Amino acid sequence: MTTATRTWTATVARFVADTTVDALPDALVAAAKVPIIDTLGVVAAGVADHAGASVLRYAGVADPWSAALPPEAAALVTSTLAHALDFDDVLPGAGHPSAPVLSAILAVARGAAPLSGRRLIEAYVVGVEVMRTLSRAVGHAHYRHGWHTTSTIGGFAAAAAAAKVLGLDAARVATALGIAASTAGGLQRNFGTGTKPLHSGFAARNGVTAALLARTGFTAATDILEGPRGFLDVYGIGASRPAEIERLGNPYALLDPGISLKKYACAFELYRGMDAVLELRAAHRVEPARLRALRCTVPPGTLGPLINRWPDDGAEARFSLEYGLAVALVDGDISIATFEDAGPRRPELRAVLPAIRIVEDVRVRPEDPEGVNSSASSGGFVEVAAELTDGTNRVATVHHARGMPARPLSDAEVDAKFRACLAAGGSPPEATNALLRRLREVEREDDIIALLRDPERA
Repeated sequence: MTTATRTWTATVARFVADTTVDALPDALVAAAKVPIIDTLGVVAAGVADHAGASVLRYAGVADPWSAALPPEAAALVTSTLAHALDFDDVLPGAGHPSAPVLSAILAVARGAAPLSGRRLIEAYVVGVEVMRTLSRAVGHAHYRHGWHTTSTIGGFAAAAAAAKVLGLDAARVATALGIAASTAGGLQRNFGTGTKPLHSGFAARNGVTAALLARTGFTAATDILEGPRGFLDVYGIGASRPAEIERLGNPYALLDPGISLKKYACAFELYRGMDAVLELRAAHRVEPARLRALRCTVPPGTLGPLINRWPDDGAEARFSLEYGLAVALVDGDISIATFEDAGPRRPELRAVLPAIRIVEDVRVRPEDPEGVNSSASSGGFVEVAAELTDGTNRVATVHHARGMPARPLSDAEVDAKFRACLAAGGSPPEATNALLRRLREVEREDDIIALLRDPERA
């Protein structure tokens, strides 16, 4: 084992302990605020979902910010709510970072001194960076093998963020990472069920537990990432890339490649196909009455996590590309209501299913044909070809989904999503507007938990 190999865990721990908000560039602070706002929005919307309502019943509370929740339970509840609708942000290849990271921060903040907006941003940036870096280090074979990165790597990210809030030194951060490694799990076979968002909840809870135990002096392997039987060896499926750890913060993930905010409440693998159908519908009047056949060509690996050809309920619908294409074709619009339980039972959607064919083809991911190092949801491009009843053919090609850094949501769209999410969660407009106004300048806040509990009075 080389000297460099022995430093992987220590490198991450030092990064977590040593990074300070005062040293972060203004552009990075600004970039962090947008997904923080977005995540708090989807937490509110998650209350109305089956999985969200269930986890609140499990915890015995009606409000995720309830003072009755201990830190571990608070992390579990908040992160599950954030991921309940699959509406939370994504770093392709690194899963959904903000739900476990932000939930862990807010959970440990409940039992500590008031958490300022600047310290929130500091811990958030650290957690997201650890999530992106360790996802790259474990390699994409990890996800292709069936692990859910949001859960397996999210626990490390949550532990790092929680450790930052708690002020742990590098030695105890390394311990927290060692503890978190032994909690890593989450199988894609559970996609389309309530357990999928629970993966995010587990990641946040496990990270909080790991950081709190490390603070007490609990022990764990402090070289957990490296060597035989270490995390990268076991979970990397022979394709880990530990040298990625040397790139921590260079550049920061929030700046490059940047986080993708979700436009639709479903798996990111559906996005480019739906965007392509919406383009065809708007530009060429490609509608069910004029359609003979619809062929959607996607990069290899796209269909792996999309385990439902036609769903039975809203949760399954979020992981059905056929459903996403059908609803884009029929409705010409996608909203939160698109993925409610009633959707898959609509006869007009089922009627177009026989015309839809989905094909994985290396041709549409020329830069990485086998998907060794890139996510199928963002690598290459997606092509949708429509054959119309008049004999004409129309084709749309989408490289970047709406919400990706190359096609970002506008400020107005971000605000509209936040308001829609809080409305879905039952928040009155006055409280929503007050919270949004304060969150836009969150770095000026002195007590984030007080703000979330009562945005009009905090």
